[in-house]
Amino acid sequence: MNTKSPQQSVDELAEALDHFGATALAIKAERDALKALNAELLDALADALPFVEDCERAPEYKPGVVKKHIKHIRSVIEKASPISEAQRHMEEGP
Repeated sequence: MNTKSPQQSVDELAEALDHFGATALAIKAERDALKALNAELLDALADALPFVEDCERAPEYKPGVVKKHIKHIRSVIEKASPISEAQRHMEEGP
């Protein structure tokens, strides 16, 4: 048999909802911070790519090493760019 009063149940529910709301806000803040960091890292990779490409012809690097890094950077930029565009579209709405 439940010995709680209706008010106790309402108070417990309100407390749980407050906790859930605070948790949701914290998760949203973390997600927003990660999205901003993702955009910043993507910009940094795009800025660095021409300098890395210049190193491809440098004799002090082993053949293929710089090319491998260029391919990786381009791949990351390509993968992240559609996600960023989709996120912007979702945030702007129809």
